[in-house]
Amino acid sequence: MPSHYLGLTLVEVVASVVVSSVLLGGTAATVHVMSRGGAQVIEATDRQNSAALVLARLRGELRLATAVSELGQHAVTFTTPISGGKDEVIRYAWSGKPGDDLTREAGSAGATVVLSQVQQFDLSYEMLSVQETGAPVEVESEETLLYRYDIVTDTDDTTITGKEWIAEYLEPDLPDDVLSWRITRLWFPAKEDSGTKGEIAVQLRTPLPDGRPSDTVLAELPMYEGKLDGSHTWQEFVFDGVDGRQRGDGIVLVLKWVADSSACKVLVQKKNASPPEAIYMRSTDAGTSWPVVAGQTLPLYVYGKVTTAGAPEVVDLSVLRAVQIDSSSGTSPPTRLRSGVRLLNSPDVSGL
Repeated sequence: MPSHYLGLTLVEVVASVVVSSVLLGGTAATVHVMSRGGAQVIEATDRQNSAALVLARLRGELRLATAVSELGQHAVTFTTPISGGKDEVIRYAWSGKPGDDLTREAGSAGATVVLSQVQQFDLSYEMLSVQETGAPVEVESEETLLYRYDIVTDTDDTTITGKEWIAEYLEPDLPDDVLSWRITRLWFPAKEDSGTKGEIAVQLRTPLPDGRPSDTVLAELPMYEGKLDGSHTWQEFVFDGVDGRQRGDGIVLVLKWVADSSACKVLVQKKNASPPEAIYMRSTDAGTSWPVVAGQTLPLYVYGKVTTAGAPEVVDLSVLRAVQIDSSSGTSPPTRLRSGVRLLNSPDVSGL
């Protein structure tokens, strides 16, 4: 074979170089495309994981919500329990503009970004109409006669002095449906003693367990001797806003000396008195002790108001049962996640 066939011609060399360049270029392009695609996959995976974590946190907090104050298309505000037995107000919000951030605001702290480049954050809500029966409404009556004892036989005067005071324990006989009661007015007969300077305090006190007056004064009104006559007349005392007494609890009327050596005279039935709802007491040591005086009582009219239980109030409510979340974030293409959560406490959202 001739020697000039052992080498490559110039044309063959150029052709080889061209083919090699094309092959190398294609390989480089393939590597670049594969590298870029791998980075995009990693980025998309990270974005999806971040979004999933944010939605998982939102669902967990919403699930325990006890109250809701905002139900928006792109925002929700609710109260949920946190550690330490406390509650915290939390708000998730997105502006509605693609590319803006989703923020979370908790307590007094400012809003922080929890997800960036949000393309969609749409919230929808599942409501349920329910009726809630509340506690019975307490109803107070018109003024009514609570106690009356006006027998005027076997009576005599009792003088109120610096040491001699009188008291009467009262526990009205009330219907079974009465929850509480309070005094609005009372009358008892009194007259002047020997002047016009006397004064007593007409007090309503809480009783001790044995019925004697405690030191707790619920209400007090003055009675002046200068306004009394020389004969017994019924004196009226109007009590406004006296604290009520529970059914079964009594009250003690105390006539306490205030001024002059003898403040006034009060009419008392001295014997054969047996009112079933009253106990008469007379102190001779300015209220230090209160011995019971059997067979005696103070003629008395007591008016007041009683409280009974009315019909329970039935309220129509709208409660939040579930929240659906449709979100997407990132670009090229955005990562889309759909999720939902059912609320355990069904908070009232009637006013929203």
